[in-house]
Amino acid sequence: MNPEKFFRLIIFAHRRPANSRGFALPMAIMVGLVLTVISVVIMQRSMFQQNDSTNKAATSQAQNAAEAGVARIANLLNEPQRRFLATLPACRDLPLRTSGQSCTDTSTGTGTVVPNWQNLTETQIRNWSGNNVACKLIDDAFLTDVRAISNSADWQTLPQGRFRLVGYKYTDASGAVLPPGKVPVPNGGVGVLTVEGSVNPGQPSAAVSRIEVKIPIKPGPPDNFNIPGLWVTNTSSGSVAGNNTIAGDVLVNDCSGNLGGISFPSGSTYTAKYTNADMPALPPAPGSCNNLGNINANVTLPRRDGNNIYTDARTNITLNNGNALPAYIYCVSSISLGGGKEVRVETLDTRPTVAGVTNPNRGERFMVIFHLTGNLDLGGNGKIVHECPIPYEATGAKTPCSNYAVTDFNIYGRAPLPSNLSNLPKICLAGASFMDAFILAPNYEYGVSGSGGNGGVRGTVMVRQVSNSGGCGSNTSNTVITQTGTWDDMVAGIQPQATAPTLGAFTGWTSRPTDEY
Repeated sequence: MNPEKFFRLIIFAHRRPANSRGFALPMAIMVGLVLTVISVVIMQRSMFQQNDSTNKAATSQAQNAAEAGVARIANLLNEPQRRFLATLPACRDLPLRTSGQSCTDTSTGTGTVVPNWQNLTETQIRNWSGNNVACKLIDDAFLTDVRAISNSADWQTLPQGRFRLVGYKYTDASGAVLPPGKVPVPNGGVGVLTVEGSVNPGQPSAAVSRIEVKIPIKPGPPDNFNIPGLWVTNTSSGSVAGNNTIAGDVLVNDCSGNLGGISFPSGSTYTAKYTNADMPALPPAPGSCNNLGNINANVTLPRRDGNNIYTDARTNITLNNGNALPAYIYCVSSISLGGGKEVRVETLDTRPTVAGVTNPNRGERFMVIFHLTGNLDLGGNGKIVHECPIPYEATGAKTPCSNYAVTDFNIYGRAPLPSNLSNLPKICLAGASFMDAFILAPNYEYGVSGSGGNGGVRGTVMVRQVSNSGGCGSNTSNTVITQTGTWDDMVAGIQPQATAPTLGAFTGWTSRPTDEY
């Protein structure tokens, strides 16, 4: 009934004559009924508002509990002894997160068991808690709280309520998953942490809230050490340098390497040590280069024409010290020299004249860089000549060496790591001559073949391992590396890598559906 008509009937009812008084009782009942309905509606609306207020309060409390859980986990990660965890993933599969079980971590995108928060007891952990701690397991006490959070699906209790870890993945800025334990220089990675909070479990006012935060994982300060003579990431049956003598400091990432078996020149102060620092990464592949293909004949670089004009394209390279140098960049498929053949590498302008005119730039310094995708093999009397004074220049007409730098000749070994690790790509030098160079070839095996006592590298060699057998190894105690050079003279970015990562302030804080995964 229209309320207006209803109340008009009530008003007109008292004006009816006495013989109409039988109409009053139904009207009174109707009024009572309407008033009852209105009261019930008002009560229900009040109860709904009260329940809505209670639910909102519970949801807010659950979010507070989740935020407290985020803070708890972030504080654990930010302690120096535990910062390695920020570079490892954590499982998102709650049923698998029980004590003693390995975890197949779907957040890596690989579906395989990887070093993660759940299998810390089975993994060699990178220890960044102080100096000289490489290859030492982290104190088990530092992992207790982490295991309590990550190794089960149980809720953890806080004053604000309960929380539990849902997942943590380690990505780059675009969201692509990064390899566990790696902190890219200079941009680092991002830790994506997901936590649930809960209040009033088992009650009508129970609530669960899930939040996701993003944590910048930045490289820490680099280790402070001089450029070594030799850096290997792996060893051959524990042998770091075979029977060879290394006239330089040695860095080893492989904890099974026998440091005591490394031979140094008598009376030298060189040292060998394990390191947690990452070997410098290869510079990016060049967008353009002077393509030499397979080198198996005599050649002098940079190449020149009959008028002594350089014909190879050149660019500029910035060094770690901020200086810019001209550079000739070459793409090389392989190098195979024997029978007295030579590759002459010049990093000084040696030309007395250019097009019949005295060269005012004689002695100018520049770099020569090889991007090598295959093997380098110097057999017999094959040589790569890079040194100063330049041996093939006439006496009395030699180019001055005042601008010469040993490591201005760089060889970057770019071959991928093969599935058969007994067939690594190789850099095999001959025992008859040294070359001045910086070699960075993370997947390569380095060796000096033959019994000559004057072969190898003056500079630095950074490779996967050193060979001491077969055709790419020396079975004598020859000095095959003589340390020379500085980090400042390296191409920008080739420098000591970060130690412990640092955690930045949260860059994202998002509510997520509790049934998302």
